[in-house]
Amino acid sequence: GGTLMFHGRRWNLANANPAEQDLALEALRQNLRGLVKDPRLRNADGTSKAMVLVRGDRTAKWKYCQWIMQICSDPNIQIFKIHFAIEHKKPGS
Repeated sequence: GGTLMFHGRRWNLANANPAEQDLALEALRQNLRGLVKDPRLRNADGTSKAMVLVRGDRTAKWKYCQWIMQICSDPNIQIFKIHFAIEHKKPGS
């Protein structure tokens, strides 16, 4: 549905207001930068050892995944371990 969750916080990427979408994406960028500053989470080449899991159901919009991938490639973040998972809904739920 366009809701992003990271470390227990939620941001609405599906917000009709582009300024609110930008604020949500910038908040994610800042949170990821803070996470990967720890030298224990960096490889010798400067890339991050952290991993991002993007999970959604079959109705998830690809643009949200693209936005997250763009943030992860930020030179100050450089997370290249991105995993995608699809959530399968049980019949009747």
